[in-house]
Amino acid sequence: MKDLVLSTHQIIPFSDLLSIDNNAANEIVPNGLYISIDTEKKLVYSLVQENNRIVLISFSCDDDPISRVVSHIAELPINPLTEKVVGFKYLPESETIFAATESGQLYTLSFDTSLGFNNDKFFNLIGEFEYGIKACEWSPDEEFLTIISGENKIIILTSEYDLFFEGYPLSNKNKSSDFVSVGWGKKETQFHGKEGKLAAQKGLEPINSRLSKNEDKSTKIAWKSDGSLFSVSFFNTDERSIQVFSKDGTYVCSGETIECLEQNLAWKASGSIICSTEKLDHVYRVVFYEQNGLRHYEFPLPTYIESVDGLFWNSTSTVLAIVAKTKSSSSLLPETIVQFWTSGNYHWYLKNELSESSLGGAVNQLLWDLEDPYLVHILANNKIFSKSDDSNTVSNCYIQLSFLSTNNVSHVAHPGGCASALVSDSNSLLYTPFGISNVPPPMSLFTIDLGINAISNRNQTCKAIGMAGFGNGNSFAVLLGDSLTINLYDVIDSVKSVVDFKKPSLLKSISIPSDLISTKNFIPRQIVWPSKTTINLLGLSIVNDLGKPEFRDSIVTINLDHDSFSITDFSIFTLESFNVLSSVIRLVNNPHTNKSLITCANGEIFEIVYAPEFSLNKLHIELKDPTPYIDSIFVENDSEYEFEEQSGFEDNLLIVSLTNRNILSINNVLVTPTCTSFFLRKDYLIYTTTLHYLQFLPISKDLLLSINSTIAPVDELKRRVERGSVITLVHPVLDSVVLQMPRGNLETIKPRALVLTNIREYLKNHEFKNAFHLCRTNRVEFSIMFNYDRELFKSNIESIINQIGDIDHLCLLVSSFGLTKTSSNKPVDKGYLDNNNNDLCLAFRNKLEELDRIKYLQVITTCYVCENPQSIDSALLNIKEVGQDSFKLQSDSLSYLLYLVDQKRVYKAALGCYDLELALLVAQKGHSDPREYLTILSKLNSIKVDTNYQRYLIDTYLENFDSGIKNLTYWYLTRVKSYLKNSNIESHHVKNTVLVDGIDDDFYFNSSVEESWNKLTSYIKKHSLYEASIYLLRPDNISQTLSKAMGDEENVTIVDTVKKVAIASYSKLCSIYGQYLESDKSDFINAASAYMLADDISNAIQCYAKSNKWSEALSLATSPKAGFSSHQVLTLAKNLAEGLISSGKSSSANGNRYLDAAGILLDYTDSVEQGIQYLTLGQSWSEAIRNCYKFRRGDLIETIVYPNLLESHTSLLS
Repeated sequence: MKDLVLSTHQIIPFSDLLSIDNNAANEIVPNGLYISIDTEKKLVYSLVQENNRIVLISFSCDDDPISRVVSHIAELPINPLTEKVVGFKYLPESETIFAATESGQLYTLSFDTSLGFNNDKFFNLIGEFEYGIKACEWSPDEEFLTIISGENKIIILTSEYDLFFEGYPLSNKNKSSDFVSVGWGKKETQFHGKEGKLAAQKGLEPINSRLSKNEDKSTKIAWKSDGSLFSVSFFNTDERSIQVFSKDGTYVCSGETIECLEQNLAWKASGSIICSTEKLDHVYRVVFYEQNGLRHYEFPLPTYIESVDGLFWNSTSTVLAIVAKTKSSSSLLPETIVQFWTSGNYHWYLKNELSESSLGGAVNQLLWDLEDPYLVHILANNKIFSKSDDSNTVSNCYIQLSFLSTNNVSHVAHPGGCASALVSDSNSLLYTPFGISNVPPPMSLFTIDLGINAISNRNQTCKAIGMAGFGNGNSFAVLLGDSLTINLYDVIDSVKSVVDFKKPSLLKSISIPSDLISTKNFIPRQIVWPSKTTINLLGLSIVNDLGKPEFRDSIVTINLDHDSFSITDFSIFTLESFNVLSSVIRLVNNPHTNKSLITCANGEIFEIVYAPEFSLNKLHIELKDPTPYIDSIFVENDSEYEFEEQSGFEDNLLIVSLTNRNILSINNVLVTPTCTSFFLRKDYLIYTTTLHYLQFLPISKDLLLSINSTIAPVDELKRRVERGSVITLVHPVLDSVVLQMPRGNLETIKPRALVLTNIREYLKNHEFKNAFHLCRTNRVEFSIMFNYDRELFKSNIESIINQIGDIDHLCLLVSSFGLTKTSSNKPVDKGYLDNNNNDLCLAFRNKLEELDRIKYLQVITTCYVCENPQSIDSALLNIKEVGQDSFKLQSDSLSYLLYLVDQKRVYKAALGCYDLELALLVAQKGHSDPREYLTILSKLNSIKVDTNYQRYLIDTYLENFDSGIKNLTYWYLTRVKSYLKNSNIESHHVKNTVLVDGIDDDFYFNSSVEESWNKLTSYIKKHSLYEASIYLLRPDNISQTLSKAMGDEENVTIVDTVKKVAIASYSKLCSIYGQYLESDKSDFINAASAYMLADDISNAIQCYAKSNKWSEALSLATSPKAGFSSHQVLTLAKNLAEGLISSGKSSSANGNRYLDAAGILLDYTDSVEQGIQYLTLGQSWSEAIRNCYKFRRGDLIETIVYPNLLESHTSLLS
């Protein structure tokens, strides 16, 4: 999906170079023969012919002509009129210049570049071959030199020029060798159809190897990049062959024989592919061989190609350069062109075709840079720089081309944007709007034909594409390969269906003004379309500096008519006049900023200013590592990315840059050193890494301050992608990212970060339906809709209901009412989390009931079910109420409820509503086994006359014992009431009856008072429901309980009597509770309280005594209500004192059991001696003495206090 666009274009004439060299300015006529590159020092070495001699010069290929240094190094001692140079190369390992002549001489020149150059250097003749040299080539590691001598022998020399191997003359005899079987079976065993078995015995028919019309009988050598093999293309006995040899000269294989094979030869830098050309009568194509000699595949060349002069792979094997000559016609002479081809998905794309006029000369030699895979060095002829008046005289020039590999995609954030992507291929543009269609390359949704160049009769190729920076961003401008024409195309707004999308239409075909071509020799290379009426071109133009023509970077601004798109005005500006002293590597328009920027090779960035006049504004940001891959955006503190003029241009500007070394930076601040591609949106910087991650960096004003923390591995901002994936484009508005895999296929993904961003944007704009469907499509939790802004959601519930509309979709939304931290946008208080479901469900349910209770019955049911805990019973009652007039509505709603909730739970909830008809309907809708529910329902229905007892049985069946004790208590009170009515007794006292073991039929509800009381107490004891039952019969609550049990009873006497019975029952229950606490739980304190409520003072005192609560026990014992005699109090006090001493526990604050025991004895008994003894044991000496005097027992001081005091003193001292 990438195109090759010229980044830099330098043209350096040799006439200017030699004028810099003062020693040779008046001696040498500039006619370059060969060039070789020192990539480390950026030096160009060239053999230049001067009348009858050849000299070696060097110059820097730096773009600054002022600092360029040219050196005249040495003269090659050969006669250029009779000798021809067949090999020339700079060897960086030994810092040596190597040259070989056709007559067989080998020359070297060694020097130290760090010491500079002078004129005292001489070429050394190191060897000579008697029969001459046809071809020679150094291995990539410079360890071996392969030479094809005049007698077609292979000779291999070492780096010290020692003979390593000398072979026999090249021959075609062994070429039918020995192709290796790759496992497809033998010919004898294969099926031959109608020909029968005899066909297996037939030999291979020889291929008639016709010669190409372009055959020049030359020999070519190409080395494999690892230096292990080399191939030779040679002509012998009216046939051309390709043979492969190992580096030690051993024959490996011969290439498969084909017709019209040509002399061109190149070995792919990575891999085992050898390429050449074949010219048949009907097709001219590039052919490929495996290193075993078998044909691999091929691709055709345009029909206007007459001959191919050379094939050249770049260092990464991503681009194949082809130097060719075009066919001549009656009006045109042949022209040398350079084509640049790339491949993907087994398809070859012609990405760029440069003619002599577009390039700046006719190519003599082409070299790819060894370090920069997109840098090309060219030696060319150009008539412009010739000093002769003869129109046929040409001068040489050095041309340097630098390409950038870029995606032509739209960046404008517009609702009508369709994420347009363009790929150039020969005379076609492959157009796909990825917003509505994902068509993988090499296919496309639409193919735009660029037509034929009327002048040259060749295909119109695409040189550069400028995406529109205005409107919907879908339109684009195309700079054609003739460098004279610009086509403008219009694309409609994005549509929902690809069927409705229209092919891009040609708005206007604009010819670049002839004045720019004739007077300025303007050669455009890049184009931008920032506004509807403005087009900018970056290119080279002629500048006469001190009478010398020089090419300089220039900007052409073309103004268009708003309606007709005709040219109204144009201007050309040489960038050197704006203090742009370095080559411009990129002209880029940024829709996010509405600014056009130019980036220079020295890192400077300039903004193009149009008003009040054209000028360049240098930014304070300078790239530390200059690169053409940049983008920019404005940011503000509130994260709204609309630029405000008063805030200052550069204060809000972020420059994103990606170098060829995978370093991604923002304003020179490192983001990651492992970036492989990036795309800048208004909200995110999106990039891929060499670790195969797709990461999202939110754009904000404080991004540079918190860049490390922002790149934290958050799930939303980081995701894995397939190995080697790079970004082709990101939809500027929607949520899709198109990735291209290494093999060329595309994959469209919708990352969570973009999806959530768009959802939040929809919610912010109250587009709830779009937000809902985006969540639903991308499987995002619907909780984001109410967690993003809860108050916004609750205040727009009616709008949400109306927008979504569909009942199923509303149910889907309501079912998500629950807070999850996945999509929460704001911190929420923990106490708020617990009730999160219920308040939303309530608000939604109320609004639905207000709008249409019948229509939204399913949604209302969902609201009940989504409460915490689920209100299944309320949902059932609501279904029954709303569906009273429509059995179908009721049935459908029950079916839906059974879909949401397990059938057993719904059935139990229906029983819990005490509605047997509803329970029966649920059981039938749930397809339950009738044997499981008919029996119990029929028995329950048989006692429907006693509602309380029926409900008690239902609660017990459902194990809802808290409700069961209520209904059983109500039933007990109604039995008392019934007994009173039947016996006409105005007062009644419940006897202390014992529990009757085993009531035969638990469904028998017409029990006596005694039986009902026994059933009640048995139920309480079985399920430990003491507190609940006591609460129901508590005196302050008895009136409410009676009201619920008996309803509106008019007989006041009966009510009062039942109330007295209930109060008596309350006392009995308290007593039973006390027994339970005392015997089962050993909770004596609470048991004492229960006994107190039952007026059982004796048992209360005993429980207080057991818990060592002597104060409470003695207080109760001495109270008149207890009725204890003095002797009983005395006995209780002594027992309490002994219990304290023996247990070692005390209930007093100070925790001293001796003091508590002494207090009991002294206050409630006559055991003074024992009380004083306990005081001394408790070391309360003063209290002991005080009580001795109080009870007039001073003798105890001498007999008890002092002896114990001395004993304690002795113990402390020891």
